[in-house]
Amino acid sequence: MAPHGTVLAASVVLGGATGLAVCEGWARHTERSTRYTSTTQFQVWALVIVAIWASLPLVWVTGGTIVGELGAGGQRNAPVAIATVLGVVVVGWLGSRGAYSEGGGSFYYLGLPRLVLTYAGAAIALVPTVLVFARIAADPVLPPPDTRDDPAALLALVQRLIAQRRAFTRALAVAGGVVSAGVLATGAQRQAFLAVHTDNATYPPVFVVVWGVAASALLIAIALPGYRRLVRAGEQIVETTFPLLAPGQDCWRERLGEREDLAGLLDLSRSGRGVFQSAVVVAGPLASAGISLLLPGAG
Repeated sequence: MAPHGTVLAASVVLGGATGLAVCEGWARHTERSTRYTSTTQFQVWALVIVAIWASLPLVWVTGGTIVGELGAGGQRNAPVAIATVLGVVVVGWLGSRGAYSEGGGSFYYLGLPRLVLTYAGAAIALVPTVLVFARIAADPVLPPPDTRDDPAALLALVQRLIAQRRAFTRALAVAGGVVSAGVLATGAQRQAFLAVHTDNATYPPVFVVVWGVAASALLIAIALPGYRRLVRAGEQIVETTFPLLAPGQDCWRERLGEREDLAGLLDLSRSGRGVFQSAVVVAGPLASAGISLLLPGAG
């Protein structure tokens, strides 16, 4: 059950306050860290991080709502959740440790732990969304019943598949938004780094682009199994409900129209609005990488 609007609003404010504390808490513990956190570039990065933290309660609630709409299922939920959190934290640590390694790390007091904590928070908030993909991928592709024998059962199967398709699209939008924001934060982090560490080779622009490509690849890896299952199930329903007739057979043209209408209902079109929306979401992290390089910086 989704929390009351007041509770959710309070959670968003608390999330933003947590993000501010993560960025600014004890940030002026050393002289070098004080200098770093006083730059405009750092303030831009901090603003992105605070916005991400503020959005995490919404991400959690939205993902939980979608999971609830799918119903019970998924005995492997715990391993999926653990793998999601650990995977995102490890990737975040590996991707950020270069900027805060020995020789450069002291410019931001506890810089790496702050980033790892942010990655952990984002990963936990994304667990329900990832479970959506896992549950859809694990749902068996059942042969649809013969329409002449049990049209009600076929209707129920079609309705379930449509609901899963909608859940998949919403979950992809949520995950893509969070990952894109993370890539944008990486670009802002680079600009803040260069404001006090002018060696561009230490944190080259290509790193942000590679990070965007990797994030897009991660989205594909997470979502592809569920997407393939939806396509297979939809194609199976079409083939069983309206078997293809050879040209020249009675009503073969009408049958083509029936197959096309059912495929449209199940959103099986390879060149439609749904495919375009999915492509935009998957490419979002890469676009964020490009945008982040345009943020105000020192080099």
